Amino acid sequence: MTKKITRHQIESLIKSRVDVAVDLPSIWHNENIYSKSLRLSKSGIMLLKNIFKMYPIPLKPGFQVKNVHIKYIEQDIDYPYYLDSKKLVLFHDKSVLEIKLHDGDLDSWARTRWIEDRYNEPPVLPEESV
Repeated sequence: MTKKITRHQIESLIKSRVDVAVDLPSIWHNENIYSKSLRLSKSGIMLLKNIFKMYPIPLKPGFQVKNVHIKYIEQDIDYPYYLDSKKLVLFHDKSVLEIKLHDGDLDSWARTRWIEDRYNEPPVLPEESV
């Protein structure tokens, strides 16, 4: 299991690899709302695509981003990502594999996460006496 990367670590990598001054808060999608989120803005994806290998996953036509998608991506994806109604872009191959196993269907992937959160093992049954 990998450890979740932080915004600070990403910003340090950007500073070390980019010679031009970059407004680092502008690379994050929701800088003022949730400061631990790794969701990138369009300018963030443009910057990181030159530094890291990216894996775009096209989403089905008519897809709408919902809170449940964001919730489980934030919870389960350990690296930065970009999400809009047309594509999901990831920077970690294991995360890509997991979503590709659902045929790139983010609704199905999030539904599976929701079920896993709510599934409880059945109680241990007492041993039957003979």
